[in-house]
Amino acid sequence: MRRRFFSDIQIAGDLMTESSGNSMQTFYQNPLERRRWGKTLADAGLYPTEEELIRRSFPSVGTVLNVGCGGGRECLSLAKMGYRVSAVDIDEEFVHWTKEAASKGGLPVDCHVMDARKLDFDDGAFDAVMMVGQLIGHIRGRANRLEALAEAARVVKAGGVGLFSTNAIEAHWKYGLYFALANAVRKVYNPNGFERNDAFVFHSGGRRRYFGHRPGDPVFHWYRVEEFQRDLSDAGWKPLEYLPRKDFEKVGGDITLTEIGETFYMAGKIS
Repeated sequence: MRRRFFSDIQIAGDLMTESSGNSMQTFYQNPLERRRWGKTLADAGLYPTEEELIRRSFPSVGTVLNVGCGGGRECLSLAKMGYRVSAVDIDEEFVHWTKEAASKGGLPVDCHVMDARKLDFDDGAFDAVMMVGQLIGHIRGRANRLEALAEAARVVKAGGVGLFSTNAIEAHWKYGLYFALANAVRKVYNPNGFERNDAFVFHSGGRRRYFGHRPGDPVFHWYRVEEFQRDLSDAGWKPLEYLPRKDFEKVGGDITLTEIGETFYMAGKIS
């Protein structure tokens, strides 16, 4: 049980490392992780929690921007539902895979390589935006995360909506215990310049390393609900509702604690 928990949480003690990690692009450069979150996941379709929130809050037809498309799991599903979809990712190979899958399926998905903080779209170009897969936690530094959330708001029409997701510290009491300890220690010893609730990703490419992290190891930001709602508000969104995946789906089968720990948020653009 202890090993399963640490496998699921995907973080490690950062107190024994001397160098901070950089972006999560390092994580996806690993061939095993690239396949897992790219081609392998592309056919999984929308999660039940995502489908429920889209049904509740998205317009029945219209334009949707999928930020962080990976291998195409979300954008292909949205296109099948009849939405006109644009998909962006900072990783060129992910975008290539998405283009291939869309072409093979005869789906009109417009794909581009873009940084989430600098979207090359006009103001108000979309009816809705979807930024899931805990994408916002991939971005290091609160200022950069706010920039990405503000860009998502900029390209959505007045009255438009956004669907976001984060990993949730509240999903398990052990997550809370870990971050309480880590955040307390960082007040007196923080050579890596970590923010509250930052953590190394230690499970990569089928290997686990709990200590002895190397320079360049990826760093991921975890959220509590109130923190992410505050970031949404500061970036031009009005938080509408949130739905923890564990409250809507059940752990079991291929669903791990990490995946079930994801929390989804609906927000409306502040006009």
